[in-house]
Amino acid sequence: MSDFEPGIATKAIALEVQTLGLSSDYTDNIMIRSVTRQMMTLTLVPEQYVPSLFANLGQEISDSERDELAGLFKYFNDYWMRRISVWNVFDVLEKTNNFSKGYNNRFKRRLQKTHPNIWLFINSIRKEVSTVHDLITQVNTGMQPRTKRLKSRIAEQRITELYNRFNNNQITPHDLLRELSSFVANEKYNEI
Repeated sequence: MSDFEPGIATKAIALEVQTLGLSSDYTDNIMIRSVTRQMMTLTLVPEQYVPSLFANLGQEISDSERDELAGLFKYFNDYWMRRISVWNVFDVLEKTNNFSKGYNNRFKRRLQKTHPNIWLFINSIRKEVSTVHDLITQVNTGMQPRTKRLKSRIAEQRITELYNRFNNNQITPHDLLRELSSFVANEKYNEI
């Protein structure tokens, strides 16, 4: 469906890390980074486990690290724990909206201006309609749509495998959270 919910939570938590002055701790301390990423990952685990997983997040870190993260825990508890069903996407099959982002970027490039005049806008819409008709014809004649990048396919397979192992009681909710956290904030936010 949409990566809006997990994406917005990840961005909001990353921003709060910066606001609280924890950026260097996040970068330098693997345990603080691990707990923070697991907090970001709560969007991807079954909703009924979120409260207990959140409550147990600080168990793996020292008292001083827990004290450093106290503001972040308070923020998450006060802001995100109120309506878990709004942001939890565990049951959502398609967790990305990259196709719509790609479409919007293509249309923006077609416009070539931030604020086009009405004639340029109409002309761009006509070209877009023609492109969409061509794509529909290609699909109807059996052409394969553009495939996802290998990196994305591997990540999706790994996440599906984790969900299957969880559903078959081969891993615990905590194991699921820890494993999924390797897919959250893995590039963009490594250096918050």
